[in-house]
Amino acid sequence: MKLFKDSQGLVYYGPAVGYVLCAYVTGFVGLFAASAVVNALATLLLAHAMIIAAYLIHECGHNLVFVRARHNA
Repeated sequence: MKLFKDSQGLVYYGPAVGYVLCAYVTGFVGLFAASAVVNALATLLLAHAMIIAAYLIHECGHNLVFVRARHNA
């Protein structure tokens, strides 16, 4: 059974999802560091990860990622 609409879907969306997950974890850990510089960089990393996640949600909203609309939801 085909999961992604595009045959290269895992190649396109897999790294993006992996980046978002890693950036969220790293960013949240960085927010609780004692250094103000690390806090600022963690904030920027989290903001960037949220933007990438928003793009992914947007694509799912147009049913462009997965074959089934239920999976996109």
